[in-house]
Amino acid sequence: MKVTVIGAGYVGLVTGVCLADFGHSVDVIDIDSSRIERLKEGKSPIFEPGIERLITHNLASGRLSFSMDLESAARAASVVFIAVSTPSSDTGEADLRYLFTAVDQMAAILAQHPSETPTILVVKSTVPVGTCTAVRTRLLSAGIGEDRCVVVSNPEFLREGNAIGDCLNPERVVIGSGSAVGFERIKSLYHPYVAREIPFVEVALEAAEHIKYASNAFLAVKISFVNELALLCEKTNTDVLEVARGMGLDGRIGPSFLMPGPGFGGSCFPKDIRALEAVGQKNGVELKLLGAVDSVNKRQKHHVVTQVISRLAGIVSPVVAVLGLAFKANTDDMRDAPALDILPLLIANGAVIQAYDLVAADNARPLLGDQVRYCSSAMAAAAGADVLLILTEWNEFYDIDLMALKAQMRSPTIVDARRVIDPQSAIRAGFSYYGIGRA
Repeated sequence: MKVTVIGAGYVGLVTGVCLADFGHSVDVIDIDSSRIERLKEGKSPIFEPGIERLITHNLASGRLSFSMDLESAARAASVVFIAVSTPSSDTGEADLRYLFTAVDQMAAILAQHPSETPTILVVKSTVPVGTCTAVRTRLLSAGIGEDRCVVVSNPEFLREGNAIGDCLNPERVVIGSGSAVGFERIKSLYHPYVAREIPFVEVALEAAEHIKYASNAFLAVKISFVNELALLCEKTNTDVLEVARGMGLDGRIGPSFLMPGPGFGGSCFPKDIRALEAVGQKNGVELKLLGAVDSVNKRQKHHVVTQVISRLAGIVSPVVAVLGLAFKANTDDMRDAPALDILPLLIANGAVIQAYDLVAADNARPLLGDQVRYCSSAMAAAAGADVLLILTEWNEFYDIDLMALKAQMRSPTIVDARRVIDPQSAIRAGFSYYGIGRA
């Protein structure tokens, strides 16, 4: 099948590469010329395990191409995905300008190049309820009826760091449409999922849009719940992971997203919570739980700052070594990363920051500025430090040489916001150790 993907960002690139791997002919379109040239060379603009191997393989096969020429690609495609960014506006609402620009471009192309069968226009971007209906209305206003273009909502559920695996083998596929043609075309596109009997959830457009936001919001609820519980566990001489393990064995709860940390971040949860709250306000429904989730998430970052500052008391010109800047491991994504809130607060309290991240330093520099010293290794970051703060759960931090680490530091103190260090091993090595939610 001939497919066009508008947007070579995280979602669009992963979607396009995986569809090409399914055997489809895929054109990925973007307005960023430098990004397109880099992709043509087989180089990914994002860090995602496994993605460059799939890019180079499918480029070589001829199934995958990258271009800025939307018209040439879209007029030959039977399915067109819109996977552009929908960032938060100042009010918290999803900013849909890039989406509607793409829709208007598609309307013009469809008007000039009618096809015998309707083009399926798939909204892959995360959008608030009612957006796909607005897209359909916009097309109708441009003279493009459902006989020429069918709008489908097909939200993504990709986890950064595991996006290729999630795309190739999803837990479910949500398809929102009021058209049998739309459902069947997308099922045909996703033929490997059908063969593996992966569940398809066929719903109305509005329901598909809700499923995406509701899923992310609920996962954020679980994270904030366990973080709040962790603060109580610290006061009651209890290990929150023992509590979480007992909870997670209940099939109604499940073990996922019950790991305490410095607060959630990334491109989805913070943005989607704000957008869903904005939808609630527009419809006269105050989503109090989501407001509380956001407040708990902000408090968690301040709690980490408090733990570090309390351990710097009395130290002149204190130095904090920070291991990890990305919002989670296996990504270079700095969007809403806890580090963006935590590090400026530490700097404001007089700390010198020496930071190390495997892949995110280049993305962090424009956001954190030159107040942070960026180091080439964990040991270099620890040199002369009074507190070691772990913010990202990179695998290499789990097996770090504690004796070598101690030899680098001025004061052997660890604040482990990801619980990657075994506390007993740290204590035996001579460290003062704090881990979130530990007894």
